[in-house]
Amino acid sequence: QLSGPLLDEEHETTQQSLYEFQKGHFATGQCDGWKDISKNHLIAFLVTAANQICITHVRDVSAEAKTANNLLQLILNEKDYIEGMLGMKLIGWVSDAGGDS
Repeated sequence: QLSGPLLDEEHETTQQSLYEFQKGHFATGQCDGWKDISKNHLIAFLVTAANQICITHVRDVSAEAKTANNLLQLILNEKDYIEGMLGMKLIGWVSDAGGDS
């Protein structure tokens, strides 16, 4: 069975090498929400740069109101992470958010 620490370590190594490859490139951010099997509300954040896609974070937002302002704050936090920590130049954002978004 491929799981646990071995899989976690390989995932981290792969993600870090992709981030290094993408550093300095122009990027677009994306987010999408769904419910997991436990009915938790999750939002996944991804970044695309240099023809590669990486998941940056998955946030559990079950306890938060589903408003445009709350989503905007999450996106701005992700923007800071992508530009500051990952060193990419964010030029756009894509979401299928509905409701008041």
